[in-house]
Amino acid sequence: MNGGEKMLKQIILILVVLAAVPTPGSAQESGRYSIKTMTPQVQQALNARRGRFSELHALKVAGIVGENNHGYVEVLKDDPKQTLLSQMKTVTG
Repeated sequence: MNGGEKMLKQIILILVVLAAVPTPGSAQESGRYSIKTMTPQVQQALNARRGRFSELHALKVAGIVGENNHGYVEVLKDDPKQTLLSQMKTVTG
């Protein structure tokens, strides 16, 4: 392979890579979802989280629940199940 063929292959590779890179705004133009869009489902999820926050915070302050290393709520005490279940029923409705 001579120098000209090698350069041509490099140029073709660069063009292929550039063609695969999305341009700014292309996701919006194609109708894909944007994380910043406040859909009714996102608003409903946010409202549900706000509604649960005070109850969950009270359980955390009481030492009944905490967060594990994945960010999920986890029971901390040995036998708070009855208390937790009764309090969680009021949280979830």
